[in-house]
Amino acid sequence: MFRKVVINRKYGGFGLSNEAMELLAEKKGISITAKKYGYEIIKDGKETGEIFYERNFKRDDPDLVSVVEFLGERANDCYSLLEVIEIPKDVIWYISDYDGMERIEEQHRSRPEEGPYDENPNQEPKA
Repeated sequence: MFRKVVINRKYGGFGLSNEAMELLAEKKGISITAKKYGYEIIKDGKETGEIFYERNFKRDDPDLVSVVEFLGERANDCYSLLEVIEIPKDVIWYISDYDGMERIEEQHRSRPEEGPYDENPNQEPKA
């Protein structure tokens, strides 16, 4: 089994186009209005002061994934090149980035640097 995750593959940073933001809000059943810097959530016909921000969603959010898959390149803002990748469902993962270009990393087990072992990691523990 796999999970789909959205990452940015361009220096700059993760971001969605206006079209993608509006489609994501629609899928979430949220009314939004465009502001100079982003979108504000509307409830009962009134602006709430709450910001609708793409970074508030987990990268494996099914609605986010479907928006990026549906829109393709049109989902990108001017600083992003979004890609949907598949990773095994059973791994613990996180996103790392360098200047906005992202990749998925798996969490690995490690042991203390100092412990009951000598230089040879295959050696039996000391008593």
